[in-house]
Amino acid sequence: PETLPSEASMRDAVARAAALLREGHLLALKGLGGFQLACDARSARSVALLRLRKRRPHKPLALMVPDLATARELCDLAPEHEALLLCPEKPIVLCPARKGCLPPAIAPDTAGIGLMLPYTPLHAVLFDELVRLTATAGEPAPVLVMTSANASGEPICLGNREALRRLAHLADAWLLHDRDILVRVDDSVAGVRPLPADGEKPAAAPFFYRRARGYVPRPVMLPEAWGTDLPCVLGAGGELKATLCLTRGNEAFVSQHVGDLENAPTFGFYEEVARHLQDLLEVRPAAVVCDLHPDFLSTRHATELARREGLPLWHLQHHAAHAASVLTEHGHTGPALALTLDGTGLGTDKSIWGGELLFMELDAPRWQRLGRLAPFRLPGGEAAIREPWRIALGLALQSGLAPEALTGIWADCADDGDDVRRAPQAMAVTAVSEMWRRGLNCPPTSSAGRLFDAVSAALGLCTHITYEGQAAIRLEDAAARSALPGQWWRMRAEELRAPQPEHELLPALPLTEEDGLLQLDGTALFAAVLARRDRLTVEDLAARFHWQLAQGFTALAARAAGATGVRVVGLSGGVMQNALLARLLPMLLAAHGLTPLCQQEVPPGDGGISLGQAAWAQACLRARMASEV
Repeated sequence: PETLPSEASMRDAVARAAALLREGHLLALKGLGGFQLACDARSARSVALLRLRKRRPHKPLALMVPDLATARELCDLAPEHEALLLCPEKPIVLCPARKGCLPPAIAPDTAGIGLMLPYTPLHAVLFDELVRLTATAGEPAPVLVMTSANASGEPICLGNREALRRLAHLADAWLLHDRDILVRVDDSVAGVRPLPADGEKPAAAPFFYRRARGYVPRPVMLPEAWGTDLPCVLGAGGELKATLCLTRGNEAFVSQHVGDLENAPTFGFYEEVARHLQDLLEVRPAAVVCDLHPDFLSTRHATELARREGLPLWHLQHHAAHAASVLTEHGHTGPALALTLDGTGLGTDKSIWGGELLFMELDAPRWQRLGRLAPFRLPGGEAAIREPWRIALGLALQSGLAPEALTGIWADCADDGDDVRRAPQAMAVTAVSEMWRRGLNCPPTSSAGRLFDAVSAALGLCTHITYEGQAAIRLEDAAARSALPGQWWRMRAEELRAPQPEHELLPALPLTEEDGLLQLDGTALFAAVLARRDRLTVEDLAARFHWQLAQGFTALAARAAGATGVRVVGLSGGVMQNALLARLLPMLLAAHGLTPLCQQEVPPGDGGISLGQAAWAQACLRARMASEV
């Protein structure tokens, strides 16, 4: 039999790993739910090397610090941040960074950074050695980048042999141990819940961006009114930020974050999680719900499972799943409205939805689309998501403006060497303009997320993206630097309801009705932003865009509430991960006498839709059983 390494050799391995990190090398470290890739976060050279090898030029990097004192040196922490950092689950916590403490390349698009404290013994002993070395050298406390050890788009590495093989192009050294990892689980990412209005105490629960290690498999309780003797159902999730949800009795178990189902390894991980959940809970689904999109790998998995096992299969539209998710969290099964705001979801009319007002009643079960952002085009389809300048150009043309209204802005902002602010080639602008005029490969969308992208591009903040949500993150960061949000949080309900002077803010979004749907004209808001580009700072324009969009969606919900008599409004979708909007919308809705419901136990983005799908399956089974009685 193999002999165990001696204590001295183990101490030597940790010492060698610490020395390599201090020399600027990249270390693959075996964590709790998979391998992590670490480097010295205080070294700009090490951070640049990690970004180069991972092909991750801009997406923020998570950091691990040895203790709360070091976290306080790097960030301006509120008590809620500290409570999250110290909680047993030890998530990555998004915190407001102090300027100049770390290389800008840690999080180039935002003023916040993700911090976590050591949560395994190996983390602890490694930091003990690093603290000893830095103290001896009279240097600041150590800070490590601690990101998932995997190639972009692939699952996190699990075993020692797998890590040695798959990470050979990423790591310079490996710090291994012989304790097997049975289930891949990424770190959870959480923030402090946006503060409520009127001086109420902030909620102690985290605001999830990614729910995984530490929180899974913790159940979400299904509505109390449904009782406890419920059949097992499966929500298959979506394509991006995929999760699954399996129920047992009145408990809904949402899986860990799987990732984007865009390749075979990630889909293999998805199937692995599906099997593990069933084995762990000792249940088998009696019904399945999946997304409306036929090409999602999650849809194909659900379809094959239902066919093989002879199970009922329902397809639920993406935004209806968002609505069901937030209502389920709050146990609300009666009539409700829901604002579901995100980037992309296939609609029942085969167009791309994303800025929707829905009516839903889980007890029926039924849902209906009541309103939306007025449709605009995506020149190039998927290419427009990667290159937001295309969306900005299309909206400018839809507003009757010439391409020159934007090309000058892009040329001015492209001088700083930032490759996501670069000016598109003149030939590309001409080609896309002609594509838009002819309506070639320009699918319509009502997406709120794509409107954020367009405004970000129009303000010269982000014309090309390297990761999902980058343009919107830059726009939110610019808005947060304005003095305006600080004024909003001090406003009373009557002030929030009062019309705002147009010279101080952008004009209100026109609210009309077309084809039986209420419509907000986002194109008019985009044109107003562009028209004021020379008179206001980018930061103030970004803030005013957030304000007017929130006012517009509030007006949309209030109009529908008046027509239906329904006063409860669920808020969900990836756009609700925007901290400004996540605070503004509930404030404005409450000021207008509506009751906002926000996601609390799962992310408002696509990581939460599997919960809504599972709840819908329960509702459909209940309706079927009632009809058979």
